Amino acid sequence: MEALTREIQKTNQFTVRIVCAAEGFANMDERIVSLSQSADNVNFYLLQEGANLVLWFRNPLSERHSSLAWYVRDIFQAGQVRNIVASYDGSDAFLYVDGKSVPQSYRLSPGASLWHRFFLLQTMELEGCVLIYEMLIFLPAGLLIGMAARKWNTWKTSGKLLVVFGLFLPPVLLDLLLASTSGRRIFPENIFLSALLGVAGVLLINADSLGRDERL
Repeated sequence: MEALTREIQKTNQFTVRIVCAAEGFANMDERIVSLSQSADNVNFYLLQEGANLVLWFRNPLSERHSSLAWYVRDIFQAGQVRNIVASYDGSDAFLYVDGKSVPQSYRLSPGASLWHRFFLLQTMELEGCVLIYEMLIFLPAGLLIGMAARKWNTWKTSGKLLVVFGLFLPPVLLDLLLASTSGRRIFPENIFLSALLGVAGVLLINADSLGRDERL
């Protein structure tokens, strides 16, 4: 177990597969598997809490000033075998039950790290942290690009192409950078959201001129 823990700490990635069956729901906290030095020094656990599955693992955000246990409801039934896979790629965690992906999100994004500096971070807030982070970067960028593009109709094609690239290329580059540094997969939805926020910034800063053009 010590060698396994050191290897996980070195790579910052893991995949664990467990096949188990719940005997019942009398006890509320039954650990299925745990990697720990003591009850107060835990690195990883999967546990049954009633009919629910709970995943927790140590990472820079979960070990202090946070509540980052991942609860998945209504997984267990008495006597029914469950094939559970828990995986972490250095940035995002994934759970699969009986070969099906759990449709919930556990994403330790840069936005989550930023939120963690000032507030208690909880699992339910992780997805919102992604949105806040993208908004803080790309909405102001869209506002700046929109200010520069006020005379769009007078620009040559090359200038218009620069604006388009300025809106859509940075989201792609940012997601590629985050994927290369953390080891996580690329999220097309992140790229789309970032580009959408940039376009929203352009439209917001030019809303007054668009309304004036419509009145004319």
